[in-house]
Amino acid sequence: MSFCSQCGAEYTGTPKFCVNCGASLAPADFVQPAEPIRPAEPIQPAEPIQPAESVQPIELEATPVQEPAAVSSADSDASAGVGAAAGAAAAGVGAAAGAAVGGSPEPSYVPPSYSAQQDYSRSSYDQNTNPYNGQKTSQGLLGLAWNDVKTAEGLVPRTALLGLVGCVPILNFVTTGYCLRWGRRAAFRTGDELPTDLFGDKAFVTGFYGFVIALVFGLVMSLCNLIPLVGWIAALALCVPMMLGTTYMALVDQLGAGFRVSDLWEKIKQDFGGLLCICFVPSLIVLLVVMFVVFMFFGVSMFAVVAVDTSSAVAGGMGLFGVLIVLACCYLIVAVSVVANLVTYRALGYWVGRFAPDWVQESVRTGASPL
Repeated sequence: MSFCSQCGAEYTGTPKFCVNCGASLAPADFVQPAEPIRPAEPIQPAEPIQPAESVQPIELEATPVQEPAAVSSADSDASAGVGAAAGAAAAGVGAAAGAAVGGSPEPSYVPPSYSAQQDYSRSSYDQNTNPYNGQKTSQGLLGLAWNDVKTAEGLVPRTALLGLVGCVPILNFVTTGYCLRWGRRAAFRTGDELPTDLFGDKAFVTGFYGFVIALVFGLVMSLCNLIPLVGWIAALALCVPMMLGTTYMALVDQLGAGFRVSDLWEKIKQDFGGLLCICFVPSLIVLLVVMFVVFMFFGVSMFAVVAVDTSSAVAGGMGLFGVLIVLACCYLIVAVSVVANLVTYRALGYWVGRFAPDWVQESVRTGASPL
């Protein structure tokens, strides 16, 4: 059975024209009906997967490792010689190749050398850089300072001259500044000799800054003294940050460094007992020596006056002779105090180098000279 492609009329056989619409019925226009769609066959279920058989573990037998035979010293020397020769040959080949390509062999690497100032400016302040080798104790610092003072060349004439300068108001700032500038060298370990120029290296300015710091702390200590017992102890304890702040000031050449209370407190907590000994022991020894010398000097002088003329004892004691005795005692006190300050600030310099190396690095960054 066929259908017309134009009107869809059904016809049988093979006519040339459609009886319904008259359209030509060519063989190609015959439309065959489509075959009916057969239903799909049902899908058969897959067979279940059989479980795998259990794997039997493989037992491995441990084979003992044989130790290598000991190499004799002759063999090791020969191996070392061969290795050295091979290394030298390789180096020679590399140098020859460099000469052939670039015209000159590449220079060998030379490790850089650091000076004292550069060591302190390096980021890592390890035991190889720190001259104190990581020691965290103040034991022996006073001994080091005293040894530096007593072995210093020209100690007596410089101490005598500093004693005279210290008796002059305003000019006595030079004495304190001189002791501070020499003490700060201990933190840098740049020299143990005393400076020849008393007025050089900002001695007057450093001494004046030290006077300002001592004046401010002195006012605070005066207020503490108004409180009995507790205030007295607090006033004595304030001497430690005062002297350490003065050393910090001399190290970085900045007056404000002496009033950085938080920085001072962080360092004091590390070794308060050692700082207490450094600040007070030299002064106490000097005080005892001065008291003994003054007592002996006055006793011998008055005995001599009385032995010569009893009637002139009072006049001599109150006249020119007495004035000379007072001046001599004052000069003696100042001269011995100079020695005490040299020992104290030298020991504080060692203490800073051991417990506060970051202050030394700051001094280098700010351009303060260690000399």
